Amino acid sequence: MSLGKRTINLVKKLLSNENKRKLYTQEELRYMEVQLKRLIETRKQRKERHKLEKGFKPETSAGNTENYDD
Repeated sequence: MSLGKRTINLVKKLLSNENKRKLYTQEELRYMEVQLKRLIETRKQRKERHKLEKGFKPETSAGNTENYDD
């Protein structure tokens, strides 16, 4: 199992704290910000793929993808 959620939370905490940001160079901080965006996007994709595998598809019983309320 990946440590994605824990890593995301730790990096967010680090980036939001000015005292901790002082410990890193600007290049390191930029790298962390880019990696944080990638981690979040990868996690979203993984969760969506897992939902689809489990059967939570955006379809009704008739096979169409329209919402009933629309």
